[in-house]
Amino acid sequence: MTRTTITGVTKAAMRWVAVPALAALALAATAAPALADETAVNLNPTASITTTGQLTVSGTYQCDPATAAYAEISVSVTGSDVNGAEVDATTNDRVACTSTVQSWQETLTPTEACETFAAGPADVEATAWTPGDWDGQTDTSVTVSAS
Repeated sequence: MTRTTITGVTKAAMRWVAVPALAALALAATAAPALADETAVNLNPTASITTTGQLTVSGTYQCDPATAAYAEISVSVTGSDVNGAEVDATTNDRVACTSTVQSWQETLTPTEACETFAAGPADVEATAWTPGDWDGQTDTSVTVSAS
């Protein structure tokens, strides 16, 4: 039986070759966003007004697919029209739970038929929860700059 020996130089070279590979593996393991223990929702600080006076808001959410197949996101907005009168809107949407952070976007129509949103500040609140876990809901709110 033939036995091959690796010299000290070759062993050292092999170790140095393995270091970048191990570092890349460690970086890849920490780069992926960790899944939240609970359902999470966030809001972007800007919004846009459509030509018909609707308000579009967006953000991100995260929920664990091992816990639920989907989450509910409820969005409420209070802003003003061109005359400064208060305008509000609410919408609910069902979103899929995946193993990564996902984006969401909602275009809200004012509650009253004749109202429209105007450019300026608007208070937005988003709430997310998964079925059967209403107590585990998460809320976030922000005053957005609508343009």
